[in-house]
Amino acid sequence: SFDIQGAGVHTIAPLTQLPTITNPVTIDGDSQPGSVANTNGPGLGDNAMPLIELSGVDDPSGIGLHVTAGNSSIRGLTIDGFELQAILLETQGGNVVAGNFIGTNAAGTAALANGYQNYPNGAITIYQSTDNTIGGTTAADRNIISGNNGQGLLIERNANGNVVQGNFIGTDATGTVALPNASTAVQSNGVLIANAGDNTIGGTVAGARNVISGNDRGIAFLITATGFATNWVQGNFIGTDVTGTAPLPNQGEGIYISSGTSIALPSIAMIGGTGAGAGNTIAFNAGSGVSVISGIGSDVSGNAILGNSIFSNGGLGIDLNGDGVTPNTPGGPHTGPNDLENFPVLTSVATTATDTVVTGTLNAAQGTVFTVQFFGNDVADSSGHGEGKTFLGELTNVVTNTDGVASFTAQLATLIQPGDFVTATATDPGGNTSEFAQDIQLPAAATADLKLSISPVTPNPVLTNQDYNYSVTVTN
Repeated sequence: SFDIQGAGVHTIAPLTQLPTITNPVTIDGDSQPGSVANTNGPGLGDNAMPLIELSGVDDPSGIGLHVTAGNSSIRGLTIDGFELQAILLETQGGNVVAGNFIGTNAAGTAALANGYQNYPNGAITIYQSTDNTIGGTTAADRNIISGNNGQGLLIERNANGNVVQGNFIGTDATGTVALPNASTAVQSNGVLIANAGDNTIGGTVAGARNVISGNDRGIAFLITATGFATNWVQGNFIGTDVTGTAPLPNQGEGIYISSGTSIALPSIAMIGGTGAGAGNTIAFNAGSGVSVISGIGSDVSGNAILGNSIFSNGGLGIDLNGDGVTPNTPGGPHTGPNDLENFPVLTSVATTATDTVVTGTLNAAQGTVFTVQFFGNDVADSSGHGEGKTFLGELTNVVTNTDGVASFTAQLATLIQPGDFVTATATDPGGNTSEFAQDIQLPAAATADLKLSISPVTPNPVLTNQDYNYSVTVTN
């Protein structure tokens, strides 16, 4: 704990590498008199005032805090200027890193990077360490992990079962200005998970939401070996500001999934989900919303992309193979990422007083039960294949016949407006989600144009004993 005399930020700048932490310890910057933990919840900026700064200015080639003991806690610090990691969690697990500013000044308004341009370190790196928590669901747990060279957070080498919640990754303390985790020499990401599984990024309650925006790329998965459980990405804002409505784009993909190997790999990630609060908002990114790429000679399959709000990205909403719209081919599965699952073909959309009704067909593997999800958009995507801004609902029992064909009619309880567009995805039992279907538009509402004319105009009808013939024409 800390009790340093005097007002303002107190900077600790080691001249040499600090000793490795080999026994469980709690380092609590919030114990310094005058330090203030964040009290702002989801949708608001961070008002924390950490007064203990750990700086690498005099030891730039070192690590800020290297923890090999499990069950340790690091809270309420500003850590900046280290050429390697700000925090390295290694070997033992169960550690908590919460309420820190990693890679910024003590105000959270300017970058003071950890890491260096030519090596893709993570400012926070979890290496062969399991069940750690970065952030948390309460306001005081929020980390700002921004302004670093390389990865904001790197989870690698059997670092399984970690939870990342409630953080700003790539933004300043307001959550409205980009402070990228980026590099001019290597591909950087807000979060990179490499050869690790069963990690959770976000969650289904608002306090678990991470804002992952402003980086080179939002989240990346690079798995080169088999045997890892699915990673979960739920409830996050990726490419937006803290409100989820204004652009704060990552400069590449929102989410990037790749095997990077010649080994066929299943189930790297679940993006979103069908439960309440599981969907991510993935918007405004310069690249695709979600891109799934196979390695050379390999397939990466089983990556489910369900229930998200994906819109206004520079590339496709979902891009299998990273090459734009992949045309449907008969049957399936096919060779390629997510088995190059065919997207549905929508044939009509209409509304009733209470529902949106969509019909279409799916050509895919024969005798298979598919989930078809439907999404609404107020504008069409430039590719002609929609992104998916508003989740409208789903059919979970679309069954292909022996020819691999299924017809469906969905009656969706969410109404869209005249002139809006509908698209859809298909997901097989193995979790392979397709790209978005071609947009189909609900026609604009008809405008009544009722006209009545009388011919001849004269003479006007009069009450006499004479007979007159008139033609009355009604035009709609």
